[in-house]
Amino acid sequence: MKSFDTYSDDDFKRSIWSALRMIAIAVAIGVPLLWWKLGWQSAVLLAVGAVISGSGLFEWLRLMGCADGADGLRRRGASACAPARTRADGLLPAPGARPGAALW
Repeated sequence: MKSFDTYSDDDFKRSIWSALRMIAIAVAIGVPLLWWKLGWQSAVLLAVGAVISGSGLFEWLRLMGCADGADGLRRRGASACAPARTRADGLLPAPGARPGAALW
């Protein structure tokens, strides 16, 4: 087992992809079994939980890919990690604006 000091970005990516594969295998095996034993409602709950879990893992994979520095941005292109929205986008109120003014 690797220590934290030697744990690289590639190790992280391998771990996340392994977890995503494990979720897919669990769903492929679990959904038919649950459907047969407990009904379709339980099978749907498992599938929805797996989608939620998998999407969280995939977002972590993307987030850590964006956080790997300028070298990673150069490899994927600057648009791969879009900046957060700002006041210029019109989504945040201007400084000093009355609360709720945009709603009226």
